[in-house]
Amino acid sequence: MVGWEIYYTDEKRRCVCSPCWNTLKGALGENLPRRDIFIRRAQGLHPVDWYRDNAEEYDGPNGSVNVAISEAIDIQLPELDANGKLVWNRTPFDIVLWHEAIGHGYFGLSGHPNRSSNRRGGTFRDPVIAQENVARSCLRLQGIAINDRVPTYYGWRK
Repeated sequence: MVGWEIYYTDEKRRCVCSPCWNTLKGALGENLPRRDIFIRRAQGLHPVDWYRDNAEEYDGPNGSVNVAISEAIDIQLPELDANGKLVWNRTPFDIVLWHEAIGHGYFGLSGHPNRSSNRRGGTFRDPVIAQENVARSCLRLQGIAINDRVPTYYGWRK
């Protein structure tokens, strides 16, 4: 097996996650984007060790978007707790999947703009991180305790 198949059922009425559901429906439902999104195992696809252990989006044939994600991904990312304090927490796989497949694949947000405003202390809100935080918000609405990721992308080291 080189990837996963995603099955989803009908939307629940008055679901607290309706925005995420509608995004997922747009990505996987009847109104598919012009390009396909392939979710593949990252192990062995790239020579760079970081990508084998984490995730990456890359262009595929005929304008498709390929998303490579390792099943064993276990990364800690900077988050802001309810008091605005920086904390480092393990990122759940479903958040990584949303970041890569929806942020990069479906919305086509290519990469993370490497400019000073998208660095620690900068004023820019990285568009993929903003989309990732939508998924984190959905988990909170389901009663799962999770923080928002720091909205800038670069310059955070543990």
